[in-house]
Amino acid sequence: MLSFQSTIGRNPEILFSDVDQEIILMNLESGSYFTLNAVGSEIWNLLESDMSIDALVHELITRFEISVEDCQKSVMTYIQKLIDVAAVSIH
Repeated sequence: MLSFQSTIGRNPEILFSDVDQEIILMNLESGSYFTLNAVGSEIWNLLESDMSIDALVHELITRFEISVEDCQKSVMTYIQKLIDVAAVSIH
């Protein structure tokens, strides 16, 4: 189950490319691809190394003007979507 103490990391099978300040993810296994906006790209870059969701939230609130509560809610929703498409996993 996903919690703020969960450690997450990128799926090494996902290919990605930085295009015009957005990151495009490609899952070769499923043939699907996704475009990440600026905030999603920042999250992807932060996940270069495994990190807890709590640490991820902390990093994001130092980089963006957002409350802790709003950031926590948005990050949990976003990470769950990335898990659902196998772009990241819980370690």
